[in-house]
Amino acid sequence: MPIDLRLSRHAAALAEHGSVSRAADALGIAQPTLSRSIRDLEATVGLPLFSRLRHGAEPTDFGYLFLQQAAAVSAQVADLAQCLAQLAHVL
Repeated sequence: MPIDLRLSRHAAALAEHGSVSRAADALGIAQPTLSRSIRDLEATVGLPLFSRLRHGAEPTDFGYLFLQQAAAVSAQVADLAQCLAQLAHVL
């Protein structure tokens, strides 16, 4: 089950902002696009990552675990990109 890092960033924004509209604004994407991303991500992992509330959303227990692990992966990818950029300057 490959997980799209873009969808992980969308989930992180939703967790940070607490609502689809605010998270979509912060990401610079349309609200339906963000909603679709979250649905696709939940379908990929097979677990509900967010509880939909009357005025927003909050991570489920699974969502908190996913977000924690996704943040670690994102940090590793950023480190890799930095290392490759430094190597490119040496060569």
